[in-house]
Amino acid sequence: MRRARPATAGKVEGRVDRFRGSRPYPDFIKEKVILVDDGLASGFTLLVGVEALKKSGAREIIVAVPTGSSSTVQRVAAEVDRLYCANIRGGWSFAVADAYERWTDVSEEEALRIYKSTTAARPETPGKG
Repeated sequence: MRRARPATAGKVEGRVDRFRGSRPYPDFIKEKVILVDDGLASGFTLLVGVEALKKSGAREIIVAVPTGSSSTVQRVAAEVDRLYCANIRGGWSFAVADAYERWTDVSEEEALRIYKSTTAARPETPGKG
């Protein structure tokens, strides 16, 4: 598990660069931040985000997910101030998609297209990214 985190961190850094571009990071010092994900399987990607928010000085970190594996929910809950998960599943195997009636993967390219279409219409707020 410890070896998977650096690999995940590298992937996340690449995505951050791709999605943020040259825009400055938001100022999270003393802010309450809510992280939302479609579910927690390994939780590695979300934990990279939690670590970055802690380093940025966030006052409170809350995680909200609709579903997650029991062991991952427990591991993530130990790292944040609050965690909300409506559907916690046990067992040795867990896939987020199994918790949904309809699931389709969204490619990184499609997510970037959607992100750019929503952020292009939104004006920048000074001091907030």
